[in-house]
Formats: sequence, C-alpha cells, structure tokens
Amino acid sequence: MADDPDSPFGKRAFTLTLSEAIDRGICAPYQVVCVDVANTQLQAVQLLGVQARSEEARGARLAALQTALMKASSEENLKRTLVFHGVIKEAEAFAAGLPGVGSQLHDADPELYPAMIWADWLCGDHKPPLPAPGARGVRGRCRRGR
Repeated sequence: MADDPDSPFGKRAFTLTLSEAIDRGICAPYQVVCVDVANTQLQAVQLLGVQARSEEARGARLAALQTALMKASSEENLKRTLVFHGVIKEAEAFAAGLPGVGSQLHDADPELYPAMIWADWLCGDHKPPLPAPGARGVRGRCRRGR
C-alpha cells in the first residue's frame, strides 16, 4: 500500500509486519502445507480423462488427499487447517468424509492420529444471515475447534 496522503486511504499511520502481528498475538500463526499424492496408479487414472471423473476415481483421490492432510497435520502437530477446493461439491465431500478417515487412521496408529476430529465446509456464496450451520456457525465452530 502506497504511503500517499492524497490516496483514498491517506497517509500510512503505522506498519506492522505479519511476523510482528503473530508475535504480538494479533494474528494466528499459519503454515502452508502442499499435499502431493504420489500414488502412480491414482495418477494414471487421473490422466485417462473421462475415467478420471468417475465416482470411484474421485473417491480414491479424495481419500488420498484426506489421508495426506491427516498425516501432515499429525506429523507437524497442526491443530487447525483450512483446505481450499476448486469445486464446492468436493469441499462438501472432503469435510463429510474426513472424520471417518481420521477415525480409521487413529485405529491404525493411535499414537500419531487424534481420536476425534471436526470438519465442515464453507462456500464464499453463503450470504448472511444464515441459519446454523451456515457461515457464522462454521466460522464459530472453527474458532472453537469443534
């Protein structure tokens, strides 16, 4: 942002970097995790075009991404994550299936994976006011971690 007294926002009053804001507790610390699925069979299916859009292929891809997110979150001790999707239906399916994947992973390795996780989805098209579990409900539960 330019320091221009004639700009719509006026002269800059103070500069606070993101790292300073995190240190002061104003902003939450964050990390970016990029998940890569290295399963060659899944990658081959995705390259096949129409077959890649089948329910089975999409389900396998989603399960692989959910598992990768859970693994990265557990190994890095992340308490909260935001996951971005290009398709709203995938965001819904990801959130709906994540607790089940988390439960299976916990059963397999209770030392690494938490016993319970919470997941929900939110779309930018949500317009307030919304009845629960709308945008306000999702954001509030995310802040509380449940």
